[in-house]
Amino acid sequence: MYKFHVRVYKNSNLYTISYKPNILVFILWFNSLETTIYTTVLIPLSIVKISFIDEIDSLIYISESNTKEERLYLWNYEEIESFLKSLNIDDNYIVEMEFMPSDEDMDAPQLILSKPFLINRHSSVTIIMKFINERLDKMVDVFYLDDIVIQPEIIGPIVKLTYKKINIL
Repeated sequence: MYKFHVRVYKNSNLYTISYKPNILVFILWFNSLETTIYTTVLIPLSIVKISFIDEIDSLIYISESNTKEERLYLWNYEEIESFLKSLNIDDNYIVEMEFMPSDEDMDAPQLILSKPFLINRHSSVTIIMKFINERLDKMVDVFYLDDIVIQPEIIGPIVKLTYKKINIL
């Protein structure tokens, strides 16, 4: 196991963050108005696949009061890119993903597509798009659905992303 050291000048403490191969750790340095140096450490997310919440070794605080929702039409790369750009650059988020057959019929059955995973503004649009497509294909296969349920229409289908800001403790 590799170790990565981060010095935080605000508290004069030395923190150690462990990470695995194929994991990228972002450290952002910035000056505040008082010209004191602080650090923000984004959760180390995989650069080759989706990172799930249970893969993170750190303690994580989930802000329940700030739950947001985004609805993405299937096969739309630009919507995912726009969604990622709307995220705060200094924050990490936990995402729950559901399939909805229609944006108009809120009483229609919905299927959870995966266990919660992590994203931030630096996440790859291509990896997220590929993950969504893989989960949709698996949904069709596991539940013996006709492929027509994931074909694009004017009012759906959509993937509903429910996301919450998280902090490392």
